[in-house]
Formats: sequence, structure tokens, C-alpha cells
Amino acid sequence: MKKLLALLLACTTLTCAFASCGDEDDDKDEKTSKTSAADETEEETEEESEEETEEETEEETEEETEEETEEETEEETEEETEEKTEEETEPTTVDLEIGDAVELKDSVAVGKWECYAMIEDDETIAGEYMGMPLGALFQMEVKADGTGTLGSMMDPEEIQEFAWTIEDGSIKLTTEDDDTAVIGEYDGTYLSLHEEDEDSEIVVMVSVKEFTEFDYDAWLEEMMGAYTD
Repeated sequence: MKKLLALLLACTTLTCAFASCGDEDDDKDEKTSKTSAADETEEETEEESEEETEEETEEETEEETEEETEEETEEETEEETEEKTEEETEPTTVDLEIGDAVELKDSVAVGKWECYAMIEDDETIAGEYMGMPLGALFQMEVKADGTGTLGSMMDPEEIQEFAWTIEDGSIKLTTEDDDTAVIGEYDGTYLSLHEEDEDSEIVVMVSVKEFTEFDYDAWLEEMMGAYTD
């Protein structure tokens, strides 16, 4: 805008200078000069106007592009955050192939076992559930004296005792407080636990040297914070 005003002032001064000439020849020359000057001025004005228009257009385009980029970045960030949150809270579903059962021997059964996956109908959850390792969710120790314990890092003080025997190549777990026995079938890698007369819900166990450690209180505090924010 400042360049355009300066150009208009220059044109006015030039016109006044040529108007002060009195004779006809000078008038003709003045008219010719004025015409030439006017033409040149118009050309310069048009060129500068075009340049300014291009500059303003480029600036506006850059500003619009920056604003659109910022908006797109914010939207992408929000979408990524939402997707990440959903991924963290949703269980990992996998295809788990469990082989045919083989005869389970006492020497193999004795030891520590923890949850690797949970199967309900046709859905299999493995690895972790809502940020909690399944290995910390369900832990079992089979002892050589025919007894064993079931526990969870959700409540380390709550331990359930059971007695076990090997029947027809599978392990059978029984407790004093529950008349329903749990059967464990072994395929050489996985020990699949389910109720004696029901196999739609299966807890898949794997043998471990040491149980998975997990800070349940810290996990619970983090989960509560995530839902209250």
C-alpha cells in the first residue's frame, strides 16, 4: 500500500511540472511527455500492483497453508492419541494354535506356571489385558508333594491351595471349597486349564522359572487417573 501511494504522488508532481510550459510546441511536447510519462507510470503501477498482488497472494497462501497444516497436524495428533489410547486399553487378540494333548508326567507338571492366554468361545486374548501382563494375572505352582497354590499379583496375599493328581495323562486340580475339579491338558508347550465339564473358557498356562512381577497398585492408580482426566 505504501508503494502505491508513493507512485501516485510522483505522478502528480510530474504532471504539474509539465503544465507550467506556455507555448503550443511545449504544450505538444508536454502532452507527449505527459502521455509517455502517464503510460510509463501506468505500466509501472500495473507492474508494481501485480508484484504486490502476487506478494500478498503468496503471503495469504502461506498463512492459509500454515493454518491448514497446523489444523491437520492437530487433528492427526488427536486421532493418533485416541488410537493409541484404544490400543492400550483393548486386549490383544491373536490366533493361538494348541496341539493335541499328550501324556503329562509328574516331573513335567511340577513347577511354576503362569497365564499366557485366555480363550472364551472363539476369542483369544494373549500377552496383556489393559496394560496388565496376563502372566501376573494368574500364577500357579505345582508342588511335588501333590499340593499346589494359585495366586495373582492383583492380590499377592490371596493364595488358594489345591491338591493335584495325574489322571488319563492330564492334571486334575481340586480344592476343599469347590466341588468342581479343574482339568489341565498338555500339548507339549501349553497347559490348558478348564472346568471338568466345561471347555468354552480356557486359561492357557506356560511353564516359567520365575513368576512375572507386577506393581498392581501403581497400575490401578494409572488406570484410575486415565479415566478421571
